[in-house]
Amino acid sequence: MSTSHDIPAITIENPSFHFDESYKCPYQDRSWHQKVTVKQLAESATKGCPVCFVVHCILIGRFSEHMPDHVVMRHTNLFDAQFSVWSQSNRTLSRPILLFVQPFATPSPVELCRFFTSIVQAPRMTPFQSTASSASLETAMNWLQQCTRSHSLCGSSANRPLPTRVLNVDQSSVFLYESKGEPARYACLSHCWGPPQGAKMLRTTKDTLAQFKKDIPWQQLPINFQHAISFARRLGLVWIWIDALCIVQDDPLDWEKEAAQMASIYQNSYVTLGATKSSHADGGFFTTEHDRLHAATKTPAKLVLNEFTTPIYAEELFEHVTLFPGFTQHHKHTPFPLLQRAWVYQERLLSPRFLHFTPYELNWECREINECECGTASEEASFRAPKARFTHALTQLRTLDGSKSVELDSTVPDSWRTIVKQYTTLDMTYSKDVFPALAGLSKEWQAVTGDEYLAGLWKSTFIRDMLWEIDGSQGEPQRPIPWRAPSWSWASISHVGVTWDPGSIVSRERADIVEVKCTTKGLARTGELSSAYLILSARVITGRVFYPERVVDSRYPSSISLPMNNGSYTTSGGFLADVSIWEDGPSYVEPHSYVHVAMIADMRSDAETPLIPDSRYFLVLKKRSGDSETYERIGLLRVYSLGASVPNEAYEAAKYIEDQEEDSDDDYARAQTIGAKMTESLFQEFDSRLKTRITIV
Repeated sequence: MSTSHDIPAITIENPSFHFDESYKCPYQDRSWHQKVTVKQLAESATKGCPVCFVVHCILIGRFSEHMPDHVVMRHTNLFDAQFSVWSQSNRTLSRPILLFVQPFATPSPVELCRFFTSIVQAPRMTPFQSTASSASLETAMNWLQQCTRSHSLCGSSANRPLPTRVLNVDQSSVFLYESKGEPARYACLSHCWGPPQGAKMLRTTKDTLAQFKKDIPWQQLPINFQHAISFARRLGLVWIWIDALCIVQDDPLDWEKEAAQMASIYQNSYVTLGATKSSHADGGFFTTEHDRLHAATKTPAKLVLNEFTTPIYAEELFEHVTLFPGFTQHHKHTPFPLLQRAWVYQERLLSPRFLHFTPYELNWECREINECECGTASEEASFRAPKARFTHALTQLRTLDGSKSVELDSTVPDSWRTIVKQYTTLDMTYSKDVFPALAGLSKEWQAVTGDEYLAGLWKSTFIRDMLWEIDGSQGEPQRPIPWRAPSWSWASISHVGVTWDPGSIVSRERADIVEVKCTTKGLARTGELSSAYLILSARVITGRVFYPERVVDSRYPSSISLPMNNGSYTTSGGFLADVSIWEDGPSYVEPHSYVHVAMIADMRSDAETPLIPDSRYFLVLKKRSGDSETYERIGLLRVYSLGASVPNEAYEAAKYIEDQEEDSDDDYARAQTIGAKMTESLFQEFDSRLKTRITIV
């Protein structure tokens, strides 16, 4: 055992290890990360590094059959030890693994955790118990109590009006109660019905309504319903709202009426219980101690500090719901199938408090904080979470109250577009639900802003909102069949997410909105559409679309040639089609077909992203088949003002220079100058045209 005058004596209790205080491990210098081979770990362990010794022990224990090639040591702060395991093919074999020790009464965390994760950073519960345990229940009740007592944005525990129908779970029996809106505390269930839409799942119909008002047999309830009811009872609640049972599922009028109340149902709830780990109605809420994939395990070593001895734990870090969606939503093998459902997105954002039952632990989301049983949900992650961002935006918008002098946070103007970006990545069983599944959020946004909702866009920001583009990283965009939205709306595209040019704001609108008309099938202005059109006044040039053999950027396999007085302008990039117009199918556009390019707006970077060049945006339109009076959008064209989107002539000049053995800065600059001049000529050509009215559907 080695002794230091400054720090109490530390050793690793293991006969094969000797701690050497004088040895300075080159892999533990607290830099961001270091790649270390298994051989290097073993050598460092024999020289007296406790971290390398413990990591090497873990590798031998967990990966003895297929020993990895190396690990990556990570130190995100002074007292944080993590590593991830990698194969020879440079493929990760594990999530990051955290090394930590159990809390002591004494000595202090700093004295204890020179090598392993600090008590503040370490998980608070080890080993974990079942999420059905009394410990998890106590944690949930503490979160509820803290929220209702101290969070001004979340609201108190005061009674709220009951929904039209709600389940009474006060006694051992369960029955459907038709309320008169009397005030009470109730829970909501958020769950996946399961494919195909929970065909065998119990639900209320016209035939079962009368019977369910008397009694609903417990054994007929899906597992998720049973678990939700049981947990609600343990929280001391008498009422719970479950969509499948509280809406008459085969009554279109009742469904429309209750769907219109969805926002208030979730907003007025005391807590929403989320079957976050379950992909179907019988998946269950609870994770047992045996099932917990992340449960911390003891390593073959103990840390000894003076007379105190404690095991050293290793735990695979895991995803938290604060990161969904927006960070890992492209992962289809998600541990949180509930959060991939489009309908659930608004349930999560509207509920004041949402308790997630995940495969690992309980996670908590309210309008102010995020929490988890393991204690690693960070304040930063809380702010990034969709719920916190939505609440923050509405809070800021409420402070305006008609005043233009209030300075909004930079994230607020883009908040609705952020919602759409996240929402469009999610799964939807019925394409027609694209607006109903977002209706609760749009109604809340409308109530705060007083704005007019137009097929997923807002009247006050209509020009900016319609400059969306597909997120080509996610899949193959398609036009939904049957029709669900006009081509100028992001909702006219399915199977991919949509996005907007990040960090850009409209500096000048170059088109005028003459009229927008949206007709809904029901009474709700935010619901399913039956028809819609836009009359736009804009400067338009007719060009031709073609598909060059040499593609500059794989995202832009099609180009547009636009006539000008001194020749023609051909886009070598910047034209992003909404769907695959170059492939056989209903959206195919033949080479050299006429398209119509309408100038819409100038964009510039905001203060936080000054490196984005100024640009001008255009809608690319084509006439509808058999209709000479109306157009449909087929894509978006972006042209950078300084020639950054270099036309073919300038691109070829620049490419020629790159192919030479020695680059010429003068020639490259000349190529850029050519591009800038041609771009300027294009803008002048548009500016010389008179505005014309066009109808887009």
